[in-house]
Amino acid sequence: MATSSTPPRRVPELLAPAGGVDALRAAVNNGADAVYLGMRELNARRGAENFDAGSLADACRYAHLRGARVYLTANVLVRDDELGAALALVAEAWAVGVDAVIVQDLGLLAEVRRALPELRVHASTQIGAHNTATVRALAALGAARVTLARELTVAEVAVLAAHGVEVESFVHGALCFAYSGQCLLSSVVGGRSANRGLCAQPCRLPYALLDPSGATAAEAHLLSTRDLCGLEALPRLIAAGVAALKIEGRMKSPEYVALVTGVYRAALDRAAADPDAFEVLPAEEAVLAEAFSRGFSTAYLDGIRDDRMMSVKRPNNRGVPVGRIVSASGAEAVIAFDRAVESADTIEVWTGSGRFAQRLSEVAVGGVPARSVPAGSRATVRIEGRAGKGDRVVRVANAALLDAARRTFADGAPASLVPADVAVTLRIGEPLRVALTARGVTGEASGPP
Repeated sequence: MATSSTPPRRVPELLAPAGGVDALRAAVNNGADAVYLGMRELNARRGAENFDAGSLADACRYAHLRGARVYLTANVLVRDDELGAALALVAEAWAVGVDAVIVQDLGLLAEVRRALPELRVHASTQIGAHNTATVRALAALGAARVTLARELTVAEVAVLAAHGVEVESFVHGALCFAYSGQCLLSSVVGGRSANRGLCAQPCRLPYALLDPSGATAAEAHLLSTRDLCGLEALPRLIAAGVAALKIEGRMKSPEYVALVTGVYRAALDRAAADPDAFEVLPAEEAVLAEAFSRGFSTAYLDGIRDDRMMSVKRPNNRGVPVGRIVSASGAEAVIAFDRAVESADTIEVWTGSGRFAQRLSEVAVGGVPARSVPAGSRATVRIEGRAGKGDRVVRVANAALLDAARRTFADGAPASLVPADVAVTLRIGEPLRVALTARGVTGEASGPP
């Protein structure tokens, strides 16, 4: 525990994704220190909602009024004939208030530093910075921060954090099977380049593994990784000296952003305040699993590079187990629930021949229609697919949790309060003067003479 003689620990910036306006509100209102977002085609998530100049200006005002920063993602490779337009786009974003730009292309990085020297530039993880030489080279080019490759252990992150330039590390979300920024599989398979913002995610498809004779040795989603969850590693990442911890997910829903950001905000503050006593709370693990999970792993942060970081049976959200089917007849099934559920929840039934998902909707407990089922109870449920005794039931959408998340960013959501000091000066014969200070910034105004 920190004592009066121990210097205060610097809490890393919590950086959350904002694929659209609602996701930005969700991130800011749930404790993100900064958000990252894209405009039009010049970003690695062209399939997200993204922003135009007008909505970006609104986003900057919304975030800045609540003490959060906004980073523009220009994290793709740029062709020579696109460089002028790319620089103009960055300048447009700078003019409406972004605090930094995240860049992959070294030519664009150099042009931004030349044309917009006051704009902070962050080197994208797509550059694949994983050693001292690369971090130093990027700093020499003018990068104020380097987002490290994900294939690093916490100990390696600590080494790279000691070179006088900010480093940022991913802490939660999807992992790539390939090295950061080096995957060409989407280009080869579908003509869609991940380094141009069009990754088709072929690593989530099923593949067959053939033995030397050509026979199928295995058939599954062989390249599909679990999701990164760095909650347990937070004290070590803080001690390593990272400037920022990044949550992946610009293609995820605003509800996902709200839930994950809220969990990491609370956990990060506890880890910084008392790292020795820090523990991940079961409720935090439960919320993350309900938000979205392919199964979690600390992965490269702990040097895991084997099957423990893979999710070969399922490439998408696996949900949380809630029970098993006791009996099934026609369109009805009796399910023994070991977790409480609500009729508005969405479940998925895992059968011997596949899976099907549905909203619970029609539920009866003891022959009486019910809107909720307590843990440890049996309920009769109308099912929309063929199921049998022993089939597993998982919840893939928790209605109450999603509703709670929406309330944090919907219209009318409680506004975040920013403490401010107001000083009013009155002197005979002089105009009234008012000074307002908030988050280290002071504005002054005076009345007519």
